[in-house]
Amino acid sequence: MPADLQLYGVRDTMRQLNSLDKQLKQQAVRDIKTAAEPLRATVAASIPGASPLTGWQHKGRTGWTRSGTRVVTVYGGRARREREVWPLVSIVLKGAAASMWDMAGRASQGKTAQGRAFVGYLPGRASRSAWPAAERMLPQIQQAVARAVADVSQQMNRNLASRKVGA
Repeated sequence: MPADLQLYGVRDTMRQLNSLDKQLKQQAVRDIKTAAEPLRATVAASIPGASPLTGWQHKGRTGWTRSGTRVVTVYGGRARREREVWPLVSIVLKGAAASMWDMAGRASQGKTAQGRAFVGYLPGRASRSAWPAAERMLPQIQQAVARAVADVSQQMNRNLASRKVGA
């Protein structure tokens, strides 16, 4: 479920910015990620601290540990196949257990008896934490990201204007 804020020319602007001023581009990426930080923190806080199911109380790949349930902010990503849209910033759940807990039951209610029982034990419907938190905060995060992109564009224009004057 992508967010519906669309900004045009950001990818080209960032590419040009990288060729002109790598440090400004790096700062721009940090600013965009910082704008999405409140959403990342909210999603992280919405994930239970303790294992929601007893079978996840181990230290393996699917074990429920705090280090296995990280939530990170990612800049950029792959373009969607159906159109020329690519994510500027994404909030990603890292860790198998947290991802399964959040999205189990989205595609089906389980294809086997064990899968149906697993989905049945989980509270609510998919997505249990990420999208409800995102939907509550999306307008303010979209504004903050749009502001960060506008600030980068203005800074780039100022840099280009000063280079033309000095040339």
